[in-house]
Amino acid sequence: WSDWTELLTNSAILAFLPLQVPQIIKNFGNISSGASDAISILPWMGYSTGILANILLLSYFVSQKEKGAARVQAVGVATSAVVVAQIFYAGFMPGFAFWTIVPAIAAGLLLNYVSFKGNLNAGVWRGWNVATGLAGFVVLPLVFWATFSPFVFAGAGMLPGFLLAGAAGLLGAFMMWGEGAGRLPPKVLSFWRNINAWTATALFIFGPLAQLANNLTNPAQIAGIALATLLLGTAGNLVMLPRAVLTKDRIWFTGSFWAVAVGGWVVLLTMFLYGAL
Repeated sequence: WSDWTELLTNSAILAFLPLQVPQIIKNFGNISSGASDAISILPWMGYSTGILANILLLSYFVSQKEKGAARVQAVGVATSAVVVAQIFYAGFMPGFAFWTIVPAIAAGLLLNYVSFKGNLNAGVWRGWNVATGLAGFVVLPLVFWATFSPFVFAGAGMLPGFLLAGAAGLLGAFMMWGEGAGRLPPKVLSFWRNINAWTATALFIFGPLAQLANNLTNPAQIAGIALATLLLGTAGNLVMLPRAVLTKDRIWFTGSFWAVAVGGWVVLLTMFLYGAL
């Protein structure tokens, strides 16, 4: 069973490698035909946080020596980056955000590749994981606020989101101090040492929620979503679930299960209810 689950996980690359290709082709078609407005249904913040989540999980799986799962995350970073570039080119993503993400993607892929080959200093690798985990921890409340505050706190602006991000940063700094001083309880310490992976899982949970928010508020543009991309993503996560169960990896299981149940089925349901299927 261990061999079979590893084989299934390795086979997920067959779904994730072409995952964004239908969406990329659809976006190219919309841009070339002058129908760039259709791309507005794709949330740049959802895709960007998805890339951050991919990078965080890439580092997690590299540390866990799960090569198949690590390859899937690396492919996710590269292909999602193309979609983000298209969203930026179509004019639906701020320039400062795009030019901040590009070097982060390059650094993430390079450091993980060097570590994967066993050529990265342990201190540098630990520093990278702490820095990216803390970055995700700070970004998480900010992107949640930016996406959902218009529905709950209309007119509140982004200040509360920045305050929440600042509070998360202070909490993260306190946890880092507690870890260094040896004052964290064992369970808290275990959670904090995996904070980058848990943060990545939370960001993956956010991605489908952002898409659902777009679908429900802008159903006229729902046809801009590529059906094949959704089906490939659902299938890829589905074949990785057995390995997550076998290894009793709650982080892996939570992310894959959510991607199948919500990112796949519930998003498809909204497309069906609005007549896009």
